[in-house]
Amino acid sequence: MMYADLIDEVDFKELLISFGAPVSASNNLKECQQLVSDWLKTSPDMRKSVADGFNALEDSGNTLLPEIHDFIRDVLAESH
Repeated sequence: MMYADLIDEVDFKELLISFGAPVSASNNLKECQQLVSDWLKTSPDMRKSVADGFNALEDSGNTLLPEIHDFIRDVLAESH
């Protein structure tokens, strides 16, 4: 039996931090979403790399929590 890697809130926040997003481990996902959305509005040069990172994560075959899928969908929709 194969086990997929689960990308949870902690893993996802680490990814956001690696992008340079102004989030911390103490922020909840809702706070992170607002912070990332605001950051991408003020740093449009980061939109493509963040979108590419999100798409790579979704295409990785890892299991993402539904809240993370929603986060990605909403942030990508806002940044276009």
